[in-house]
Amino acid sequence: MNVDEILINHFTKYRKGFSLIEILIVIVIISTITALFQVSFRKIYHKTQLKTASDILKQTLISSRLTAITQNLSIQHKISDNMLCTRIKNNMIWEKWNCKILNGENINYVMKGQINFSSRGFATPKTIKMYLKELTIALIININGSIREEFI
Repeated sequence: MNVDEILINHFTKYRKGFSLIEILIVIVIISTITALFQVSFRKIYHKTQLKTASDILKQTLISSRLTAITQNLSIQHKISDNMLCTRIKNNMIWEKWNCKILNGENINYVMKGQINFSSRGFATPKTIKMYLKELTIALIININGSIREEFI
C-alpha cells in the first residue's frame, strides 16, 4: 500500500460531516427560497384579509337592510375613524349613534356621508373604500340596496 492510498483511506474513513462551503451553499439556497415565498404570498395574505373584512361589512349592511324592511324602520350608517356607527329611526325619532369597531387590523375604511336604508328596501347610493397596503376594495351600494364589491 503506497502513501496515496493510505491518505485516501484516511480521509474517506474519518470524514463524517459537511464542509463549511457545503453548509453555506445550503443556507443560501434556503434563504433565497424563503425570500421568494414570502414576497409571493404576502400579497395573497393581504388580499384574503381585505376580502374577509369586506365580506363581514357587506353582511352587516345586508342584515341592516333586511331589518329595515321587516321591521318597517329607517336605518342609517356612517363610518368614522374605522368604526361603523348605526342609528335607527323609530316613530319619527332618531336614536343615538351606536358605534362598533370594524374588523381587520391595519385596514382603513373611507366613506363620505351616510347610508340610509328605508323600510321599502331602498338605499342611499354610496361607495365604501377599504385600504390595506397597496390593495383597495370598494363596496358599492346602489339605490335598490344591493351591494357589490370590486378590487380597484
